[in-house]
Amino acid sequence: MKNQMTSIDPKKVIDISPSGEISFKDKEFEQRICQVTGHDDPMHALYLILLTGENIDGFEKKDMVNYVIDVFEKMSPSDPVEASLIQQFIILHHQGIDRLSRAKGSEHATSSGHQVNMATKLLRLSQETLVTLLKYKNKGQQQVFVTHVNDGGKAIIGNLSHRGVDGKK
Repeated sequence: MKNQMTSIDPKKVIDISPSGEISFKDKEFEQRICQVTGHDDPMHALYLILLTGENIDGFEKKDMVNYVIDVFEKMSPSDPVEASLIQQFIILHHQGIDRLSRAKGSEHATSSGHQVNMATKLLRLSQETLVTLLKYKNKGQQQVFVTHVNDGGKAIIGNLSHRGVDGKK
């Protein structure tokens, strides 16, 4: 079980110089963001977190950083590819939900319909991204779990894989 990070204030853990140089004030935070994003480089990890947060609405900066870190921690990417897919999923999902909220608040049917169509596309893409992430995490293996077999029934237990034409996957 991973340690839960308490709420952090970005101003207390990073420092931005007048020239735009970023440095970390807190080594624990630096290590933590590398761990939760699957990146070895803390600057890449920070950029990933901030860029993700900049593309979702409804959060103050401090809350956004904490939210994004929490989602990355729960989805636990093991490398930068997984982190990128998680980032894409977070952004698409939040943008889709935001469009649904706009549709609900719209007084015009045309505008509402447009928002619902955009939400549908964004949420479909977020779902496809999640499926891609799961395939990547499982190295393309499909897992089958048998949870109940009737008396006299037969179950095959083991790795099952489907081979296409000519024995190719």
